[in-house]
Amino acid sequence: MDRGAQRRRQRVQPRAVQPLRLRAAGRGRLVLLPERLRRPTAQAAEAAPAADASDPANGGCGGAFPWSALAPGLAIAGEYTDSFAGAHQISTAFWKQGEGADASWHWLYAVDAEAGWMVAQNDANNPFSPGLFSRFDWTVGGDGTLYFCQSAFDAESAEAAAAAIRTL
Repeated sequence: MDRGAQRRRQRVQPRAVQPLRLRAAGRGRLVLLPERLRRPTAQAAEAAPAADASDPANGGCGGAFPWSALAPGLAIAGEYTDSFAGAHQISTAFWKQGEGADASWHWLYAVDAEAGWMVAQNDANNPFSPGLFSRFDWTVGGDGTLYFCQSAFDAESAEAAAAAIRTL
């Protein structure tokens, strides 16, 4: 068989189907578990033996793999306007300040939602401190208002930003 025929034959092979199962793993976390790896059909995937849930952090997924942990979304995710009429958009991937071409994007690097801080790398195209690191601290006031402080905006490394003194 020539190479062209081999490539055409490979393209028409059915894709592997892999069913997934969500399972609670404590402390509000979910883990996503592939039932069995590389099953050639949906029927074969459905017939695969269930994964072992006895120790999801260390194994039981497809034989030798740990389960994949899923964390809930960032509780402060959303769109806000600060006390200076500045727009903020916060997601599990970024913190965006401002709008349009002047917006500053900060790509999340580390988050400690319980302690109320995150470290992010400033986008390379930001108007201020491009490519450096920022630390954002936040707290919720007694009236439910979300307050934030950009404790660092020009740190040379993620570690330096994380070590910035919390000023809230």
